[in-house]
Amino acid sequence: MTSAMIRVGIVLGVLIGVVVVAVSAAAETSTRPNFLLIVADDLGYSDLGSYGSEIETPEIDRIAEEGIRFSNFFVNTMCIVTRTSLLTGHTHPQSRSYRHSVVIAEVLRDAGYATSISGKWHQPRHPMDVGFDRFFGFLGGMINSFTGSGELLSGFEPVEKVAADFYASDAFTEHAIASVDAAVSNGQPFFSVLSFNAPHTPIQAPRADVEKYVGRYRKGWEHMRRLRYHRLRATGMIDHTYVMTSTEAEVRRWDELAEQTRVAEDFRMAAYAGMVSRLDYNVGRMMAHLRTKGLLDSTVVVFLSDNGADYGGGSIDTWNRQIPWRAQSYMEMSNGWAYLKNTPFRLYKHSTSQGGVAAPLIVRWPRGIQHPAGAILHQRVHVTDLYPTFLELAGLEAPRSRPDKALEPLFGSSMLPLFRDAKLDPYAIHDTVFWEHRPGRSKAMLRGDWKLVSHSAGPWQLYNLAEDPAEATDLARRHPERIESMLKDALKFASLHTGDDAYWRLPTLPKQQGWGMYRLNDLLGIADCTPSISAIDVPRDTDLSFTFEEDLDFRGTQGKTLRLYAVGMPDTPIWASDPEPDNPAQGKRTITFRDLPLLMKDRSYYVVADSGWVRVAEKPVTGFNDGSFWYRFRTAP
Repeated sequence: MTSAMIRVGIVLGVLIGVVVVAVSAAAETSTRPNFLLIVADDLGYSDLGSYGSEIETPEIDRIAEEGIRFSNFFVNTMCIVTRTSLLTGHTHPQSRSYRHSVVIAEVLRDAGYATSISGKWHQPRHPMDVGFDRFFGFLGGMINSFTGSGELLSGFEPVEKVAADFYASDAFTEHAIASVDAAVSNGQPFFSVLSFNAPHTPIQAPRADVEKYVGRYRKGWEHMRRLRYHRLRATGMIDHTYVMTSTEAEVRRWDELAEQTRVAEDFRMAAYAGMVSRLDYNVGRMMAHLRTKGLLDSTVVVFLSDNGADYGGGSIDTWNRQIPWRAQSYMEMSNGWAYLKNTPFRLYKHSTSQGGVAAPLIVRWPRGIQHPAGAILHQRVHVTDLYPTFLELAGLEAPRSRPDKALEPLFGSSMLPLFRDAKLDPYAIHDTVFWEHRPGRSKAMLRGDWKLVSHSAGPWQLYNLAEDPAEATDLARRHPERIESMLKDALKFASLHTGDDAYWRLPTLPKQQGWGMYRLNDLLGIADCTPSISAIDVPRDTDLSFTFEEDLDFRGTQGKTLRLYAVGMPDTPIWASDPEPDNPAQGKRTITFRDLPLLMKDRSYYVVADSGWVRVAEKPVTGFNDGSFWYRFRTAP
């Protein structure tokens, strides 16, 4: 054999070896699914067409039609804590800023997956420090969708300038598409997180997306909420046990609003719907790309929202000046629309009620889900269950130990048994859930049929969710022994797994204020008020009283007033006061106004105050604005 023949044989042998290795790698890759995790930000339970909405979301609805929907999926009270659970399989207090967790991207990357995140991070550290190969997005809680707020990063590098036609949802989708293509070209399975900023405030969307919805909401939030409720019932997502609860004086009654306010409110909700529609359009772009590349059926697609819908602020006189297709505008939502978005549940983001922690979840994976396309599953699942589900699908186990940190056991359980058997027990995948929202001093626990809730440090409420899933009837007085038992479990979990049970030991207050108290307490330092926030049947000759957590000081506050308005009469206050330094409340913590006029019967009222109407701890107090910092009550019929 000549040397030339030997060299040819060697080359052929090497080439054959390379081909064998490549084929083996391809075969291994083909047995492991890809993962596309799509996360919407502050999207309400009923904001998708497949969940009862009038908002047009055909692309996400198509995923639901080809996959499965969950009616009983729970997340956490706000963006950051849900994302921690999603990425670690732990509750937020368990993880303690990843000190006791391994981010799933790190586990998958070490197993050969290409990992990427496009959009919002809102987690400790930088995503490329905890297992993500690629990142384009922002580290904080929100950005301006037209400018990026100067906070965009590509990897570790700041993005100095965005294109003139930049829109965040579009840009994040383009990066996700490029990341998938990079993984495919490298012969790797992918774990891609498409983490939208939408529809988080500021509410911003291209003009065409907004204008198609203008006028659709002119009948108001109560009317639209009833329509959504009936559509949810018709689809089988919910049943007769879901009783729509009263908002009391929490939400202004649509028929009492001034006409100009109704017009402005219709436009605000149209803007939100436009932002959701644009998100849906981009989900369609992503899915179309996977379909074109032949990757769709080998990819587990998961869509969820990170918490219930939110409401924001904005003083009354600025509502009409917010234009959602202009980069300079900062539009937020009123809580009437937040109630609509969370139909049929109570309250909103930050709350431990169902409106804060129940969210849509859609999964598409035809190769592994053994249910008819479009099926609705009613078993309880929690966001922590996705972590072990992804790992089991990838043929991996969760890390049990690390030399650099003590790892907590996973809080979640794999959902794969539920993908195969729709007849599983309602709590077979997930039974117990704990929630904490420390800024608002709210907490809740779910165990079996029962949910224990405290809002704004108020008295414990107890609900049987098997019979009353929308929390219409508080059973706390009937079952004090159950409350005691559940609290023991919460304290035990906190003591063993978070290292901090003090929060669960905090005493509850004797009186329940409305949910708005959370923000008044957290940001204004108000500890109590009379009438109670959201109270109904208030006497027409009521006093008005506020108790702060520190002493009051009215020096240097002249010209800053506190005013009372009747809903529907936004231009003229029916009462006003400008407390002076000689007020009896100077240096004390409670101020009481006894000079209110006789109020109209069966009418909602709200308070507006200028910033700096009082000083506390040497600082001017932020004012009430009937938006984010609202205080409302309703008189008796």
